[in-house]
Amino acid sequence: MRHIALTALLITALSLPAIASAGDSAAQLSGTWVLAEQEDTIRTRIDDAIESIMDQMEGVYAAFRWVARPQLRKFAKVCERYELRVDGDQFTWRCDDDGAQERVFGKGSAPIIGEDGNIYDVRVALNDSAISMTSDGASGGERAEFLPRDGSTMVVRKAMYSPHMPDEVSWTMRYRRVQ
Repeated sequence: MRHIALTALLITALSLPAIASAGDSAAQLSGTWVLAEQEDTIRTRIDDAIESIMDQMEGVYAAFRWVARPQLRKFAKVCERYELRVDGDQFTWRCDDDGAQERVFGKGSAPIIGEDGNIYDVRVALNDSAISMTSDGASGGERAEFLPRDGSTMVVRKAMYSPHMPDEVSWTMRYRRVQ
């Protein structure tokens, strides 16, 4: 019994620096970030990703490309400014002038009503040095990963997915810290 307790203590002690390191890396994301690329460039990247998915749609779904394409473009939001804050197990984010959202890392989901009127479950997680945020709804959702690159740059990887699409639509954007 003593051997098991000692082993558990050793495993816990060895994992603490990794947990602290991940939290420290994610804490680098706290601040105000502005888009470091031209929005036209990002829109082209998004359009290319959407067209790639449209080309893969077959059968019945292929007939709905004309409906899906503008809907995907509409929901592929590009934030010109992010305000992010990591405070312990709390993550707060704000995109442009939208209201601030706050979630606890790894604490299940918190439903919100999206711009389309549908209900989405929102979860945030701390993964290595990145923060991931997932919004799942009945007919799909969105995922965003915030990845610090150094003290002054961040990459945001976004993806939209649906059971009606053969693959997810994904793209990346670069941001620079202003505060």
